[in-house]
Amino acid sequence: MIDIDPARFEEMVGAALDSLPEELGQLMRNVVVLVEHGEGPPGLLGLYEGVPLTARSTGYSGVLPDRITIYRQTICADAWSEWDVEDQVRKTMIHEVAHHFGQVRARDAPHQHPVGVHGHRTIGSPGLASPQLCFSAAARELPQRRT
Repeated sequence: MIDIDPARFEEMVGAALDSLPEELGQLMRNVVVLVEHGEGPPGLLGLYEGVPLTARSTGYSGVLPDRITIYRQTICADAWSEWDVEDQVRKTMIHEVAHHFGQVRARDAPHQHPVGVHGHRTIGSPGLASPQLCFSAAARELPQRRT
C-alpha cells in the first residue's frame, strides 16, 4: 500500500482524463468525474453511474450528469509505488469512460449492477464537449481542463 496525497491523486486523475484522445473528449456529454478520498464500495476502483451515450434518445433531456467516481483509497491500497497508482488511475479512467460510451463487459453485465451503474471527474455539462472536474472530498469544482 502507498499513501498518495489527495491533491496529488487529483492531479493524476486530471492527467488520466487529459490523456484520453481529444476526439473522445469532444464526444463526451453530460458527465462528471469525481474523486472519492474516503472509503468506497468494497473492491471497486471506479464507478460509472448514468445513461451511456448509446442508450440516449431524443427524450434524453433535463437529467443530472452521469458520474464517474474514482476511489483513491482502494487504488492506493493495491499499489506499491506512485507509478502503480498513476497506471491504475489511467486504466480505471479508460474503463469508466468506456462505460459512458456504452461498452459493457460480461462481468459488468446489468444483472450484476443496477441499471446505469457499472463499477470500475463531472466531464462536460449538458451541451459542453469538454470535461470538467470536481472532487467529492472537498466538494470543489475545478475549471475545465480542455478547451
